[in-house]
Amino acid sequence: MVVLGLPRAGGARDGAGILTLSLHARLFRQTDSARADLWRTVGLGGAAGLTAVGQAFGLSRVVSRVFLAGDGLPEVAGWLWGLLALSLLRAALVWESQA
Repeated sequence: MVVLGLPRAGGARDGAGILTLSLHARLFRQTDSARADLWRTVGLGGAAGLTAVGQAFGLSRVVSRVFLAGDGLPEVAGWLWGLLALSLLRAALVWESQA
């Protein structure tokens, strides 16, 4: 069937009228690399999400100890260094997942 002078798009139809697509081996090879990139991105994003949860926990501990327990900077310094480390780790994970 020709509409507006253009042939019909799509693949050939089999006997049952179901459209069959011809897939090439080149496309399958390309999906392997894309699949690996997708899993890498998802894994790094998940790890970055876990570090965000760790940051929230650490920040809540610092706020609790300073405001509720009356601790000073020397008592929460370890937690603050941990927050800094988690922040740097999270930044690296997010940067790498988008590279």
